[in-house]
Amino acid sequence: MPLALYIMSGERKGEVVPLEEGRPITVGRSAANAIRLPDRKLSRIHCQFQVIGGRCQVMDLNSTNGTLVNGQRIQGEVWLEPDDEVEIGMSRLRLAEISPAEAALAEAERPARAATRTCEECGRPIPEEDVASGRARSVGERFYCRHCMASFDEATVREPAAPTSHRAPALEPGTEIAGVRIVEVLGEGRLGRIYKGEQVSMRRYVALKTIHVNDEDWTQKYLNAVYASGQLVHQNVCLIFDTGEEDGLYYVVREYVEGVSLDRRLAERKALALSEAYSIVTQVAYALEYAAERHVLHGNLSPRKILIGNNGIVKVTGFGLPQTPPRGMDESDYRWAALPYTAPERLHSEGALDFATDLYSLVAIFYHAVTGRPPFTASTVSRLEGKILKRTPRPLSDFVEGIPDIAQHIVDRGLTKDPISRYQTPRELLYEFEERLRREI
Repeated sequence: MPLALYIMSGERKGEVVPLEEGRPITVGRSAANAIRLPDRKLSRIHCQFQVIGGRCQVMDLNSTNGTLVNGQRIQGEVWLEPDDEVEIGMSRLRLAEISPAEAALAEAERPARAATRTCEECGRPIPEEDVASGRARSVGERFYCRHCMASFDEATVREPAAPTSHRAPALEPGTEIAGVRIVEVLGEGRLGRIYKGEQVSMRRYVALKTIHVNDEDWTQKYLNAVYASGQLVHQNVCLIFDTGEEDGLYYVVREYVEGVSLDRRLAERKALALSEAYSIVTQVAYALEYAAERHVLHGNLSPRKILIGNNGIVKVTGFGLPQTPPRGMDESDYRWAALPYTAPERLHSEGALDFATDLYSLVAIFYHAVTGRPPFTASTVSRLEGKILKRTPRPLSDFVEGIPDIAQHIVDRGLTKDPISRYQTPRELLYEFEERLRREI
């Protein structure tokens, strides 16, 4: 018989959520979950349900307040029986058997998610008038309702902040800078904006990044490093075409990749098939190997720096980013995106940057791609750093059934705390992937 979850409390009380074999769903207060519950006592991604062989398993995802099955707090995952009740925060769900006809009806009747802003903290819909009046607040791409803003300190929702100069108006389409005609804004980060543009002389699309930080010395250091990394000409490295300054605006012109970042793909799909993760990571390893032969380190590798073209070719970007932040930016803000993939020795002021640190980051990205989550997660910088320094990641088998032993071996060696015991060169890691892991896929 098909299985389903009955939501027994809260704003979604009475809703029936069918469960499909082999398709895990997560529950929490973040919009990233298949079941989003507006409950302040839930973690953003609280727990996961998965049907395997006709039975349902629930797994607590290191939630703050825990997951209870029939009143007993669980550790890791447990199997459920029909009519078992699961308590998470102030919410209750019950596992039940339903007929195929009931499952189809429940799926058809599930309310569509409203195309509106919802609170990242509690899940409430946010009226447009609250956004316009400032009663609701945005932090990066997240929004928080007036109820939550009134009940917790600003630091609770603090995210890496862009320097004040980021607030300068974006370049309008049609504006020309450095021989590039702006087409559209692709994104905005802590250090500047990235545009899609047309390089007029070559009649090709390029990506143009403008640098907006109030630290001219840092900006010049960054441009010099990027210029040096322009020597990297490889199919898996995003090519640098030009750097410079025009009318007081510093810029980098690089290859435009028609596709998506690994960061975005993981946000959409959570975890990737082992074969896809293998393909992406091996291509990044080839880029790192090519750079290593020219004595160029990356130093800030994260899923945001990995671009996946629509043709399947992976490009690595971000070589040359200085290891210290510009004046006026906190170290934690500067390294936030890369922190979950940062080697433990890099968290010490004396920690050296070498190829073992880049390879740690790549293996951590492989772990995320396979499991749907980084090796360590936490709500604050200090907690995350503490886990990176002291904890061991959960085994891949906790998340992926039938994962080959060699995949776990790669993770164990690649994420060890001792840099000497890790892979020392990209070639070593490529051997493990291509000569051993590929046979198991």
